[in-house]
Amino acid sequence: MSKVSVVMPAHNAARFISQAIGSVIWQTHDDWELIIVDDKSSDDTLAICRKFSADCENIKVIALSVNVGPAEARNRALEVVTGRYVAFLDSDDLWLPDFLERMVRFSIENDYQFCFSSYYIANSSLEVSRVYDVPSVVGRDRLPVSTDISCLTAFIEANVVAGLKMRDLRYGEDLLFWVDVLRVTEVAHGLPVPLAIYRAGNISSGSKFGFVSKRWRLYRCGFKYSVIRSLWSLALASLNVAKKYYAPRSTAGMKDSYEQGVSNVVKFLA
Repeated sequence: MSKVSVVMPAHNAARFISQAIGSVIWQTHDDWELIIVDDKSSDDTLAICRKFSADCENIKVIALSVNVGPAEARNRALEVVTGRYVAFLDSDDLWLPDFLERMVRFSIENDYQFCFSSYYIANSSLEVSRVYDVPSVVGRDRLPVSTDISCLTAFIEANVVAGLKMRDLRYGEDLLFWVDVLRVTEVAHGLPVPLAIYRAGNISSGSKFGFVSKRWRLYRCGFKYSVIRSLWSLALASLNVAKKYYAPRSTAGMKDSYEQGVSNVVKFLA
């Protein structure tokens, strides 16, 4: 059994959600279910999702009557998953066509319970700027100050997350959730192959300040760190984010690899 339950929260995501759903439909691994939780959208998100669901029995839509935020929206989906594995995809990001196939094989062949992969960073038009290369192993000590494990590529055995819930801080809920998962698995294993596309958009001065203030709240309120430990963690996290988005690195061969990897998805989305 290798069925994957894909969890996708959505709120006012009409602009990009068709692309996200399309990247799931185009997977070379066909044993999957996509559970979309519409978080009381006020645009056409729900109508778009229901149209896909009507055309594909693998897609299930949960429509919430009140806005609960992405953490609780994911929790609602986790309550009804039926797969052996759980994967997460936000409504503005995409997977390359072989993401599920590679992650299932990586997990089964190595008996890993918690995996993640490298990914491309692109703007809103899907123009790639760089690759985020992930480490081979991440543990609980490194995780709070890193940006290694993203919802975009997290891949977990469903029995590990059974009974776990994301805590609603409106920021960093995934990071807290990974820490809870690591209490079970001890470590998470990275596959150093870019298999997804993170739509980062433009990182403005305001978003940089937002990162600092939100991380500070995460460390103090989520992790319950002391002031000194929060300051130290914030410094390390800020350094890691700077490396992720701004550190010079070679892009030789990246454009060709990217264009080859997403060609089928782009054709579908055109």
